[in-house]
Amino acid sequence: MAPNVPGKYNNCSAFCSRASHHFYTGLKWYPINPIQVNHTGVPNMLKLSRLTDYAAVVMAQIARYPHKPHAAAELAQAVTLPQPTVSKTLKMLVRAGLLVSQRGAQGGYCLARPASKITAADIIAAIEGPVAMTECSQAEGDCELAATCGVSDNWQRVSLAIRSLLDSVTLAHLADTTPIKLPVQLPIQSISLAAESA
Repeated sequence: MAPNVPGKYNNCSAFCSRASHHFYTGLKWYPINPIQVNHTGVPNMLKLSRLTDYAAVVMAQIARYPHKPHAAAELAQAVTLPQPTVSKTLKMLVRAGLLVSQRGAQGGYCLARPASKITAADIIAAIEGPVAMTECSQAEGDCELAATCGVSDNWQRVSLAIRSLLDSVTLAHLADTTPIKLPVQLPIQSISLAAESA
């Protein structure tokens, strides 16, 4: 689980849900109950973990200064996060192939490829696992209701549309302070499922 670290990066992007369903977050399944509220009285949301949020913040900081290696302590100070949290995040990003680690006195962490070639989906997958809304949206999903629920195809379209949107947002976009111009509508109509094209 991500550490419960207070700070200015705790406001993760999220999707509200009032459906009683099991949503896939990459690593675990969580039941979302109808109109369930947390201790603040705000409805619970399906959202990225704080560690994923922090990973995006750290990656963006590195992307702003791509021509030098960045030490964990330096990054922690720059983004005002605890160094153990930053170090854990960096190791996960290295394992995912998004960063490379250079040893030595002048060593540190650098992007494995240009920021324009790293997507928001890549960063999420590095920390959370694959992006999917429901179990049946994953190739290896095993939902006992998939054959009878009647909504699996449309959930797959929603999942693919969200993945398409996340793939269109690059680390270069995230590192830029200019607001990202997103499409007005998700391209659900343009999504074709594998079963339909077979």
